[in-house]
This record gives sequence, C-alpha cells and structure tokens, in this order.
Amino acid sequence: MELSRYILLFIIYSLCGWIFESIYAVITRGVWENRGFLYGPICPIYGSGAVIITFVVDMLNIAGARIPAWWGIFLIAFFGSIVLEYGTSWTLEKLFHAYWWDYSNMPLNVNGRICLPASLLFGCAGVGIVFGTMPFFDRILDGIPAPAEEIFAFFMVALLSSDATLTISALTDFANTIAAADEAMTRHMEQFVESLEEKKPSVGQIVENLGENIGDARQKVAELIETAEGKLPLPDKLPFAGEDRGESRESRLSKERERFALKNLDFAASHMSWLKRRALTRVQGFRLPADSRFSGMRDYIDTAQSYIRKYRHKRKEKKSGR
Repeated sequence: MELSRYILLFIIYSLCGWIFESIYAVITRGVWENRGFLYGPICPIYGSGAVIITFVVDMLNIAGARIPAWWGIFLIAFFGSIVLEYGTSWTLEKLFHAYWWDYSNMPLNVNGRICLPASLLFGCAGVGIVFGTMPFFDRILDGIPAPAEEIFAFFMVALLSSDATLTISALTDFANTIAAADEAMTRHMEQFVESLEEKKPSVGQIVENLGENIGDARQKVAELIETAEGKLPLPDKLPFAGEDRGESRESRLSKERERFALKNLDFAASHMSWLKRRALTRVQGFRLPADSRFSGMRDYIDTAQSYIRKYRHKRKEKKSGR
C-alpha cells in the first residue's frame, strides 16, 4: 500500500475520531466542543492508531501470513492503544505542560493517561477496523486514480502541517508567557517582601510607642498589682497591645501573589490572538512544573482554558452593552 493511501486513511479515521469525541461531549456535557489537538476537525491519535493496525495487517498479507482471529486483533489494538495513548499524553505534557484528556475519574486508570474502559473500547475499534471499515475504505480508495490520490494526500499534508504549526506556536507562546510570569512573580514578590520589611516596626519602635521607659511602665503595673492583689509576681512577659492583631504576613503574601498572577493572566488573555485563544480552549487542563511560582494557585491555573472562555464571554457582554 503506497504512502498516499496511508495518509488518506489517517485523515479519514482522524475525522471519524473527532466526530465520535464531539458527539460524546454533547451526550456527557450537553455542549458541542471542538475536541482534539489541532484546529481542524480531526483527532490525530485515532488516525495514528488506525493506520498502525492497518500497516500491521498489510505486512502480514505481504508476508503471506494468516490474519489473526478477532481476539488476536483485539489484543493487538488493546495493548497498542495503551502504548500510543500513554506515550502521546506523556509527550504532550512534557512539551506544553498541558493535557487533552484525563481519565482520573475513570476506573483502573494510570496517572489519568490511560484507563481500562478506554483501552477496551480501542480494542473493539481495532476489530471493527480490520473486519469492517478496512475493506470498505479499500474499495473507495481503489476507485480513485493514483495521480488524484497523491495530489489530495499532498494537499492534506500541507494543510495538517500548517494546522500543527499554528497549534504548536499557540501552546509554546502560552508556555513562554507562564515562564515570563514566573520570573515577573519572583521579582515582584521580592520587592513586595522588601516593602513589608520596611513597613514592619522594629522592636525599638514598638517599645517607644508603649512608652519611653518600658522599665517604669512594668514597675507601675507591678505596683498596681501588688496594691490590688497583695504582692502577686509580675509575669516575665507582658503582651504588647495589638499583638497578633491584623492580617498575618503569610496571608498578605498569598493574596499579593494571587493578585499579581491574575493580573498577568488577564493581560496575557487580552493581548492574545483569537487563534491562540482557540488553541487553549481545546486543552482540558494544565500541569505546571513543581517549582512554578503559580503552584499555590493550581486550582486556577489548571483550568486556564476556562479563564480564556470567561474572557471571551466578558468581551461579548461588553460589546452588547450589558
């Protein structure tokens, strides 16, 4: 089977996967979503899996070997999908600190990347491809002249390459934005801590506010206690007035960190092109490095794509005058 045919099969099965994912989103979430890694209506992981199992069957045919029974095809697709899905998820997360699917709520999952129900479904899909759709699509592609097939395959490769370039550019830009925000956060918090230290009164200032002579104050208190109670011992330490009052240092630092981070994200979203915003809305969530300064706001950052949606909604409301 020539390369152009594999390319067209990749497109066909990627489109089928996108349709399946979109219908699944409508059924489970009640909304239509553009699922997948790219802008176009395709899910490359479905096309990759289908092409791989098609290639295996083709190699068996060329070698004159017998095609395995349905359960053999099922096992090949089952274990093949585990390797493909886990590897793809791991690679994308390492590159972009993002994930496009998460099986954490599914039974028997591994790090949210794979789960038994999904792998069983892919195993069944492999059986359906080999014994169902493969002969059907072979007949369709056999009816297309070779030059037309090659031209169309070349056009689809060019289109997919452009789509992938735009998507990777958008995700890389967001990763760079987060890295720059981390650096800005570090500098800002250092300055903020310095300002707190400058505003923090010294021990001498506290004593001065209580009285120029703390010894005289303690003596007067002791005399009052002795007069009222009859020579009661004076405590080693008298609490300063206002001690433990007001907001703690940790609370102020946490609030300032969150305020500055939200300001950075708002600025990034407002200056982001619609193509980049669309790329982020397809991401299910983000997992930032452990040393990220944003780790304290993981609940917010992990749903950064929802923030982009909120920003778009806010823009629509502003345009409508509400």
